[in-house]
Amino acid sequence: DITYQLAVIFFGLALYQSLARWYYDPEHRDSQKSMHFTVVITNALVCAFSFFFIFSFSQHLSSLLFDTGKYSRLIWIMFASASINIISSVSMMLLRLQEKALKYAVISICKLLITLSLTLFFVVYQKRNVFGVYEATLIGEVAGLIMIFPDILRNSVPKFEFQKLIQMLGYGLPLMLAAVSS
Repeated sequence: DITYQLAVIFFGLALYQSLARWYYDPEHRDSQKSMHFTVVITNALVCAFSFFFIFSFSQHLSSLLFDTGKYSRLIWIMFASASINIISSVSMMLLRLQEKALKYAVISICKLLITLSLTLFFVVYQKRNVFGVYEATLIGEVAGLIMIFPDILRNSVPKFEFQKLIQMLGYGLPLMLAAVSS
């Protein structure tokens, strides 16, 4: 669980927090949708490259961490879940910024119920142990991404804001380090 949380913090680059700071800045009002697009695409690319790296070396990571390669699948499932969480959390933050509390709550509760019910099913009835927990988490994250996807599209303009991304990274990286330390 701590590894999952660290992956979300580290690979998310605190960009969702940076977006929250920049989103309502009067200077950037005209580029809200392109900033959202930039953050989502950046997070998706970082997560995709990182996932392929983790997937490729999951056998070695499992051997390094657990003295056996049998947990390699668990490692990449955990990282896939974290990656999807990172991508969807940007638009979930945007729902909060736009004061769409009901939609935020519905998506969060649905995701929780899906994850919880599948965790119980996989662990109690299928005896899948920790694998079942992370399989359920992955399915819950995918369901959450599917639910938030229309908002990702609605709140995006396909224009990459490189200069603003650099500023957001400069703002977010100290926040990321603080989150990792806590």
